[in-house]
Amino acid sequence: MEPGDTHSTQQLRSRLLLSRGRELARQGARKQAQECFKQVLAAQPGHIDALLWLAALARDARESIRFLNRVLEISPDNPRARAGLEWAQQRQTAIRPSPPTAQRVLRREMPWLDRLLLSGIAVVIVAACAILSFMVWRTPEAVRAAYQPTPIPSATSTFSPSPTPTSTPTVTPTPAWPDMETVTPTSTPVPSPPAASTPFPYPTLGFAAPLRGKWIGIDLSSQRLTAYEGQRAVLSALVSTGVARMPTPLGDYTIYRKVRVQAMGGPDYYLPNVEYVSYFYRGYALHGTYWHDNFGQPMSHGCVNMRNPDAQWIWDWAPVGTLVRVHP
Repeated sequence: MEPGDTHSTQQLRSRLLLSRGRELARQGARKQAQECFKQVLAAQPGHIDALLWLAALARDARESIRFLNRVLEISPDNPRARAGLEWAQQRQTAIRPSPPTAQRVLRREMPWLDRLLLSGIAVVIVAACAILSFMVWRTPEAVRAAYQPTPIPSATSTFSPSPTPTSTPTVTPTPAWPDMETVTPTSTPVPSPPAASTPFPYPTLGFAAPLRGKWIGIDLSSQRLTAYEGQRAVLSALVSTGVARMPTPLGDYTIYRKVRVQAMGGPDYYLPNVEYVSYFYRGYALHGTYWHDNFGQPMSHGCVNMRNPDAQWIWDWAPVGTLVRVHP
């Protein structure tokens, strides 16, 4: 076989392995997909798409950074590698335990400081109580009665009340990391938001009303989505919500639009074939995820990333109008 024929055969095999790896990644078969991309690298050590896919599929943020740095050595201005590096560094920051602050160290070394602070607080409390007692004694009965609080019925929801934001989020959420296919963003247009005549479902303020019918609870602290019928849980799944600088908004919303499959994009990346998309507030949505498998920790730009089978279940189960409650 001629040298040129060998090179062509190698390129064809790499393309087939790359295509197979992408398909396995979308199906959630992370290890098998990684093996395909590693075989591509064994034949072509500088294959950028294979390196990017391995970075996206790596469980360890440090491993992702290592693959991305290799891409930037080959192609210093690669926008997907730069976006991926920012994503990986956010992962590393999110899971790294914070070091003890100077204040905690100071208090461990100086226990007398705690005693002094507690003594000062006690003096302030006693003085405040004395002042308030004097004010109440001097206040006429009619004025005191006017300021008595009206009892409020306790909530029947299983969640603790938390304040719902009244401001409109300005960030437009998009999935956490770029797809590795070499594509042109204009080839598949990203769907436009609904027309201005269709109002967005703004968050409500009611946490006290008993919940009936189908509804979805998203617990940001445990990174878990639970689907309910009344008070009975019918599905519980780990998810990935927004990172600290692009959080998933708290509050009560409703699903207002469902898309079976669509492209999602941003300035530095493009994700085709995002499946089972359920929009609940402006550009925030529940949707399937094939570009990472780190569910249980914040990863997104504000959307709720789900495994594709879980996203499909929610998409089939929850009609438009279903309540989505996001709480701390």
